Amino acid sequence: AHTASDTSLESVLLNHLAILNRDAGEFTKALQYYEASASKSQEVAGDICYAYSLNNLGQLYILKGEYGASIPLLEQSLMLKEQGNLKSVSGTLYNLGLAHYHIGESQQAIGYLEQASKKFKGAILEDNIEAHQLLAILYEADGQFGLAAEVDELANQLQASLNAKRQQDAQEAQEAIEQLKAIHDLMAQDVIQKKQTRAGGMISLFSAGVFLVLLLSLVVRRIRKSQESPYKA
Repeated sequence: AHTASDTSLESVLLNHLAILNRDAGEFTKALQYYEASASKSQEVAGDICYAYSLNNLGQLYILKGEYGASIPLLEQSLMLKEQGNLKSVSGTLYNLGLAHYHIGESQQAIGYLEQASKKFKGAILEDNIEAHQLLAILYEADGQFGLAAEVDELANQLQASLNAKRQQDAQEAQEAIEQLKAIHDLMAQDVIQKKQTRAGGMISLFSAGVFLVLLLSLVVRRIRKSQESPYKA
């Protein structure tokens, strides 16, 4: 029998297919998958995937330039996220601010972007940076030059932090690659040198020990990294 868990999983898979097609520029296919994902998740009472599906669907309409169509979907997503007390409400607030900005409703855009800024809580995310950049533009257009400068400076600080984070991630990735290469080379050497002798056994034990130490260091690093900032917009 098809269970609620099966339906939720199917919704998640459809959502991921939609994201992949969206990123590939296949908006028509992405729309079909998002709509299917939303339909599936709506079948399960209390399924938080429905709120995410509505947000993603609204975001797709923004990418397509259909800002008016995006707003009702984003508003419904926001309502469901607030009811479920979900942290990801910030991303939906930003999307709503962006949609209202594009249809010329500056005050509504400012309201949503101000809320998004508070909910992001200084998170080093592209959406947070873009929210602050857009808010600075709107403040300046509204004659609030002091606030515009303050928010723009914060956006610059967040961008600098994001750049530093990306550089650190790239460096850690390179270190991980080098460690994995060392493991591979050591194992390959061990296979060649391994003999049915005690010395050969010692080489195997040594290689296994080094392998475990290097592998453990990689696992610990990934665990620490995942605990640094689990926040998702």
